[in-house]
Amino acid sequence: MGTAGVIAGSGSWITLHLIIILGILLMLYGLFALYRTISGALPQALAQFGMLTAVTGVTIATPLVVMDGVGARQLAEDWSQATPDQAASALLSPTSTVPGGRLADGAPRRFFARSAAP
Repeated sequence: MGTAGVIAGSGSWITLHLIIILGILLMLYGLFALYRTISGALPQALAQFGMLTAVTGVTIATPLVVMDGVGARQLAEDWSQATPDQAASALLSPTSTVPGGRLADGAPRRFFARSAAP
């Protein structure tokens, strides 16, 4: 079936990704709560560095999870609705129905094309 087929067949793909984003944000909140309880010069400096890296990680991870949850779902649905003759070109085309018109210069489509090959 391949990656695109699994994503297209999943009725809860976007919901699961929203739950993942919620979990990431709750983890950040938990780290912030711990950060506020730490005292002492060196422990506070390390905790401040930890918060900076956690915020950086969440800033990077959130858009990636959104792109995977929404963009990959749209791509997989486009592929699943294509005729067998159009399926490969639907995955190889760098344009998309997703607002903005391009998905990372066609890279996700190339990934799905390889995984959906017979």
